[in-house]
Amino acid sequence: MSMNLRLILLMPLLFFQVHLITANAEWSILVYMQADNNLCEFADKDMVEIIKGYQKAVFCDAVNVNTLVQVDYPQDKKTWRFKIDGAGKIEHGSLTQEMGERPVEELVASAEWVKGNYPAKHYAVILWNHGSGIEDYRKINTGNARNFNSIWMDIFDTNILGVDKVKNITEKNNIKNNTSDIGLGDLSKSGRGILYDDSEKTCLTNQGLSIALSQIKNIFGKKIDLVGMDACLMSMVEVAYEIKDFADILVASQETEPGYGWNYSGIIAPLVSAPSVFTSENLARLIVASYANFYETTDMQNYTQSAISLNLLDQLCANIELVSLNVLECITCKSTIVKKALRTARLNSKSFESASYVDLHSLYFALREEFTKLRHDAENEQPTCFGFLNRPSPNYIPALDQLVQHLNDGIGLIQNVVFANVVGVRSNGAHGISIYYPYSASSIHPSYPNTAFARNTHWLNMLRSV
Repeated sequence: MSMNLRLILLMPLLFFQVHLITANAEWSILVYMQADNNLCEFADKDMVEIIKGYQKAVFCDAVNVNTLVQVDYPQDKKTWRFKIDGAGKIEHGSLTQEMGERPVEELVASAEWVKGNYPAKHYAVILWNHGSGIEDYRKINTGNARNFNSIWMDIFDTNILGVDKVKNITEKNNIKNNTSDIGLGDLSKSGRGILYDDSEKTCLTNQGLSIALSQIKNIFGKKIDLVGMDACLMSMVEVAYEIKDFADILVASQETEPGYGWNYSGIIAPLVSAPSVFTSENLARLIVASYANFYETTDMQNYTQSAISLNLLDQLCANIELVSLNVLECITCKSTIVKKALRTARLNSKSFESASYVDLHSLYFALREEFTKLRHDAENEQPTCFGFLNRPSPNYIPALDQLVQHLNDGIGLIQNVVFANVVGVRSNGAHGISIYYPYSASSIHPSYPNTAFARNTHWLNMLRSV
């Protein structure tokens, strides 16, 4: 056989091999598990759930869905990496160093591993761990500190409560405002952020999350299609603001999450059955719906899960800025009654396990009610006993009118930004996105002024004025 003929016969095979190497899957999903803490047993359970998802698929198109896990276990000086499908988990690209020493760099490196080995048309990054919303981590003095896990277990007897409650209980301790009665001091107050590492006494701060995702966006060559937070309390305006320039969609919970977290088999099975039909929005809706499908069959009645369009977030934040400025103007006109109205609205708003985290929709609704009353009172103000009207600034009524209009606009915007939302019966009033609103200015967490949202809006000024 001539050389030319051999080349002609080999060319289709060579093309096929190159195609296999370079072809992108529809989806690559990175589940980034920081399990060096009391959630470690749930890491393996969730990986089994992923395997079951592939096995349950009506038609398993595993070639077009790469499900990848990076995980850190307690007392294990190694970073494990797996590719998971219906046949099980295959170790690939594990590292000899332990996760947790450099949270930002490690998360970025995991994205490089995904992009370099499992390129795809769409990418999802799921952060799996404890979460504490926007209140950020402050470094712990580890000289004589006990580990996080021991502290949590001292407070609650998980043998009595059941191991499936561990994640939820941990968050409840983590966000306690007053710990003097249980002897935790500054240690429990320090635990803020996400991706807690018990061995290294570290976590990924919200600012660190922003830095990491900005670099991951560059690695992927586009915005991350979906960022998921299988963690507690992370569905917040401020958290979304930190990542809005680097991702299209955020899926997270306003409330604490149970230990079992997301329903991974309920996510993977439909996805691998028809990966090409799943846009990032469709996948987000699936994650949210599967969460409800699982927990509505349990005794967990306060679950929440929602999907947020980060591409619409700037519109909502612009509205929050207008509301903040109008409130501040109203305070300059009639300080006492306006501050009283703010406090009443705050008390009537839906809050979560962290009392400083308030549902934005319910807050807007309560503010609208209170300031509509003030507008009516201002218009019908009666003379004093001396026959004089105690008239406020001429700007007062126009400011009230503008404020009520902005609140109405904001309620509509929230319904657009949050495009999927599920709640348990004990979480009625949760509409998918929270905002930071402590009861008093003295309760503002020291880390909050450093957040991008606080720096770029007048919301913090409003909180300090009440």
